[in-house]
Amino acid sequence: MPSPLLPLQLGLLQTGLEPWSALAGASVASLALIGAHRARRRTRSAPPSLPESAATPAQGDAASAADFVLDQTTAFVCRFRPESTLLYVNRAYAELWRTSVESLVGKRWLDFMVPAEAEQARVRLARLCALEPEDHEECWVDTPSGRRYLHWRRRAVLGERGEVIEVVATGTDVTVQRQTIEDLAEHRQRLAVALEAGELGLWDLDVDSGRVRRSPQWHELLGLAVGSVPETVAGWSDRVHPDDLERVQSVTDANMRGESRGWCVDYRLRHASGRWIWVEDRGRVVEFHADGRPRRAVGVVADATERRRLALELEDSRAAALRESEAKGRFLANMSHEIRTPLTAVLGYAELAREECSDALGDPARAAEHLDAVVRNGRHLQELLDGVLDLSKIQAGEAQLALERVDVREVARDALAMLAGSAKQKGLELELEFAPRLPRTVRTDALRVRQVLVNLLGNAIKFTNSGRVSVRLALALGSDRRLPTALPGELQVEVEDQGVGMDAATLARVFQPFRQADASTSRRFGGTGLGLTISRHLARLLGGELDATSAPGEGSTFRLTLPLDLEDLDQVAHAEPAAALPTRQRTTSVEGRVLLVEDGADNRRLIALVLERAGLVVETAENGREGVAAALRGRDAGAPFDLVLMDVQMPVLDGYAATRELRGHGFETPIVALTANAFAEERQHCLEAGCDDHCTKPIQREHFIATVAHWVARARERAAAPS
Repeated sequence: MPSPLLPLQLGLLQTGLEPWSALAGASVASLALIGAHRARRRTRSAPPSLPESAATPAQGDAASAADFVLDQTTAFVCRFRPESTLLYVNRAYAELWRTSVESLVGKRWLDFMVPAEAEQARVRLARLCALEPEDHEECWVDTPSGRRYLHWRRRAVLGERGEVIEVVATGTDVTVQRQTIEDLAEHRQRLAVALEAGELGLWDLDVDSGRVRRSPQWHELLGLAVGSVPETVAGWSDRVHPDDLERVQSVTDANMRGESRGWCVDYRLRHASGRWIWVEDRGRVVEFHADGRPRRAVGVVADATERRRLALELEDSRAAALRESEAKGRFLANMSHEIRTPLTAVLGYAELAREECSDALGDPARAAEHLDAVVRNGRHLQELLDGVLDLSKIQAGEAQLALERVDVREVARDALAMLAGSAKQKGLELELEFAPRLPRTVRTDALRVRQVLVNLLGNAIKFTNSGRVSVRLALALGSDRRLPTALPGELQVEVEDQGVGMDAATLARVFQPFRQADASTSRRFGGTGLGLTISRHLARLLGGELDATSAPGEGSTFRLTLPLDLEDLDQVAHAEPAAALPTRQRTTSVEGRVLLVEDGADNRRLIALVLERAGLVVETAENGREGVAAALRGRDAGAPFDLVLMDVQMPVLDGYAATRELRGHGFETPIVALTANAFAEERQHCLEAGCDDHCTKPIQREHFIATVAHWVARARERAAAPS
């Protein structure tokens, strides 16, 4: 919005021209009288002895006085014939062209002008007549003093028949005024462009009258028509949010009292649509009365709604990050407790067991109890580490799936079997229920599904003191589906317990990482608070979902929902009754020769002992280079190994390179990788290197021996087959 002082300044400039116009008018009148008098004398008969230029003494004195006056003025005065031949010029006119009066008289002033401007001036001169004897013109003229903007007033001197015999003209140099006007217009245009580009609304307050002028952009900001808001302070305050008005007025009043140089305040204004928008208002008092009272204040407003929204989001993010940091701090403290507690037991019971075994009077039964405690706490440490590694892998987006057709009923049976011992120790009953119709197989990742079910069952057993834990598998079609997908069906796996249950607030955060029901939960029940977070991530990775329902004292139900496609539904058949939970058969004896390549001395000794107790003959190597040499040596000597167990991380030559080298030599004996990396992609890396299978460390003895027995049997079958 332009400053309200601009019209006043323009008015002063226009008023400043009036003295020049008055002077020019007087000059024109004087010259017109003199010119008319001389013209009449030329047309009147006169005695031959009287020169045409002669005059009476009174007339000569009057003409001299007029010439003197005109030479003293700064206005440009001249007389010229209709074709522009100069008859008289005053000193100011001559100085404009930086020459003498005498050198100008008799010349055509049209010749001083550029052709285009001269033609326009000739047309204007031609219009001068008895009916239109005066002409006003403003134009730019190139003079030796530079380009000047002149205001001309011309008056025709008419003969007795009404013809134009002379023209009297006065001019004033208004270059400064013209430049000022153009500069102000340019500044005004720049201000308008800046306000438009910056989406700023300008307001200008006259403090004494209370009048507020507002720019079009100010109205546009609020979706209002220009002029629709009264030009008063009340017109503004009526649109300010009631909760913000007092705060804003206190800020602006402080500036009015001179207590601040300006203000910048955010508040809400009512938009034409009725909604509230946030604006940023910057302003200050720019003029004061002599006694220090404010006279005028100016400011701009900008839409701050989006900035305010982003600031609130940033604050929310900062608060969330702070809460997350605090949660991770609690998690680390809990992890320290969780790790140190079983580690204390491992080290303590291991020392006690060693003492019992080294003492001649030691009790073997007591030593066995100590070792059971070592095993139990060691497995707990493994679970803690697996949880942390799983979450880090999932959050980094590096978790991968190994999709294959899986009998989910067998996966569920296996998960229950793994936790049957824990349930039996607490006196809990485990139930497995199948719906009448289920797919025989489902395309999914058996390892990940089993991981989720084991976690859900482990939690259910942990938080249930008596009663039962049930697992139910059902098929959902049509309106019974829960996932927001277009797939035709779903498999729903529910794990229900009769435990302590949770209230709504606790249920809302159980899937968040590093959080448990309350600060005391980890102390009462143990765990890191990562299991459910990992399980939900895995469920979503599989294309499904994991949710829960619960109530204090009424137990909890966790539901894993997996998507089914048409191929899965083609496998639907009547389910068999839920069989009794399988018992894991321990392998008693395996015959064969195994090469164990392992760089860790303790692990090498432990694994070799486990293999030897299973009935195998074991040879060891400390690194990949030794392992390659031993394997080829045995084959070339006619005493090949039935299986090579290859650790993947070793000095000199790692397990991947050793396997590739053996396969490059045509080595066909099965190779099973040993790795501490339990992720699915690690198994793929091992297979790509040439391994036939892989086992994770720490080894689970029964599963490990079963895997070894399988590949030893395969090797012996191939060796026995006729060539």
